[in-house]
Amino acid sequence: MSSTTTLSSDQILTLIIIEASINTLSLAGSLFIVCVYFRFKKLRSFAFFLITLLCFSDSIRAFTGIMSLFRLEEAYQNLQLDPGIICQSQAFLLNWSGLSVIIFSDLIFWMLYSATIRKKVYSERDRWKYAVIVYSISLGASLL
Repeated sequence: MSSTTTLSSDQILTLIIIEASINTLSLAGSLFIVCVYFRFKKLRSFAFFLITLLCFSDSIRAFTGIMSLFRLEEAYQNLQLDPGIICQSQAFLLNWSGLSVIIFSDLIFWMLYSATIRKKVYSERDRWKYAVIVYSISLGASLL
């Protein structure tokens, strides 16, 4: 016994506006952290580097979420959205950046655990290695 629920044009418009508003707040916060990282040299530690990369990935995810406003008229008129290049690139970027955020969160957790519980010290020169690994894993998973 399954029922289908259809949304009216006004409900779709409301959902798109809510999504765009939340993504705008997320974009502003993430870009603020990235700007602070580049502005203050004291904050350029290994941990803050990982947080900055997480915020960079979240900025891409938030901007991609805002892209739905570009197709607002079609959604409001309840037309069938054509899965064109904008839709496909939006789906890929949402997937890639979302996976990057999750993997960076896990990496930050592991670094905190290793530093506090296991007393392991990470080298500053390995910072780009972790960035390449995270972005490669999320890119590979997104392409699958």
